[in-house]
Amino acid sequence: MEAKIVVDRKRLEQKLAVLKKLAGRKTSLEILDCVFLAITDDNQLLMQATDLETAYMTQIQGIETEADENPYRGKPTRHYRIPVTMPNRMCIPVAKLMAAVKAVPKKQKAISIEVLENCWHRINGTISMVGMDPDDFPDIPDMQYGVYHKVFDVDNLDQVLCVAGNKDDRRAHIMGALLNFRTGEMVKTDGSRLHVSKMGTAPYDNTLVPGPGLQFLTVKGVKEHIGNVRVAGKYIFVNLDDDSYVAIRLLEGQYPLYEEIVNTRDRDITGHIMALGKKDLMETIKEAMAITSDNYPAVILNLNGEVNVKSHNPNIGEFLKTVPGRIKYVGEPVEVAFHPGYILAALDQIPSDETFGIQITQDNEGPCIFGSETVGFKAAIMPMRL
Repeated sequence: MEAKIVVDRKRLEQKLAVLKKLAGRKTSLEILDCVFLAITDDNQLLMQATDLETAYMTQIQGIETEADENPYRGKPTRHYRIPVTMPNRMCIPVAKLMAAVKAVPKKQKAISIEVLENCWHRINGTISMVGMDPDDFPDIPDMQYGVYHKVFDVDNLDQVLCVAGNKDDRRAHIMGALLNFRTGEMVKTDGSRLHVSKMGTAPYDNTLVPGPGLQFLTVKGVKEHIGNVRVAGKYIFVNLDDDSYVAIRLLEGQYPLYEEIVNTRDRDITGHIMALGKKDLMETIKEAMAITSDNYPAVILNLNGEVNVKSHNPNIGEFLKTVPGRIKYVGEPVEVAFHPGYILAALDQIPSDETFGIQITQDNEGPCIFGSETVGFKAAIMPMRL
C-alpha cells in the first residue's frame, strides 16, 4: 500500500534536527540510527526516535493537497501512539533523510514523503531510498494520561547538568539527577561537588533521572517547549507545548542524604564571603588559572577581610591578586583551595548582578556552600588539600 504526505520544509528540518540528537546515540543497534515515521488518516506525519533510555515523539500537520494526490484528510488530532497495525509506516536512517531533505532546492517550501513497497520510500517525488523494517523499531512508552504538574524549566536543568559525572562511574546517584518532588529540589553530584536547584513540587516520590535524558531536554527545539511533568511506572513523561513529548526511563537506586551536606545550621562556620555581582571574582579566578596545571590545579582563596586569589605552580610561578569590586569576607582569617572549574561552574548559574554568598566551613572539614537565595540555587564544593 502506498501513502503520501506533504509537509512544511522548515518544520520538517527543525524536527529532524531534534530527532538526530537522539537517534544514533547508541550505535550498537543500527535500528537506533533511524527515525520512525507514520502517516495517519487525518494527514499527520508522526515521528519517533529513541536510544532505549530516552524517547521523543512529535508530529507535523500535513499540507492539504488535491484529493486525488493525498486522500488523508480530516480534522487534525493530537496523537501519542502509533498503532502497530498502521500500514503507512517508515523507518529511515535519520542522516539519510536529512541529506535527502537538504538536497531539495531551497526555493521549495514543501516536501513530500511517500511510503512505497518493501521498505522503499520516495522524498520529494525524485529521491528514492530504502529504509529498515518498521516492525524492528523498538516500542516506546505511550504517553500517560492524567494530571501533569509544572515542575521544572531549562534554568533548573542548566543549574544541575553543569555537574558532569565520570562516565565510567556507574553508580546511580552519579549517573543521574535526583528530583525531590516533596521539597521541590533538583540535585546532581559527581562526588566532589553537589548542585541544588529549586523547582516546583508534585505528589511523587523521589525520582532518579538519567543525566543524558535530562540533557536531551536542553537541546534546541526541545528546551523552548518544556511543559508539565508526570511520573508513571518506570518513566517520567515531559509534555512539550509543540505537540511532542519526551519519555525518560528512571534509574533504580538510592540517593545520598544531600540535605546534610547543604545544611549549614549545625556546622561550624569560619566565615562568609558576600558579593554583589560575580564578574570580578570570576575574572580573577580565570587569571589565576593561567598558571595552573594537571599537577597543580588548585586556586586558593586567601581570606582576611579582603578576598585574595592565589595560585602556585613551581614550573611556572605564582599569582596573587585582590578581587576588586563589592566583595568582602567576614570571619576568621583562612585559606581555602578549590578546583577553579568547580567555582566557575557554580558562579555561572548566578545572574551577573545578583548578590551571592560563600560559607567557609571551619578547618575545611566540610564543603563550602555557594549560593543565592533569590535564584534558588546552592552548590556545595569540597575544598582541596593545601
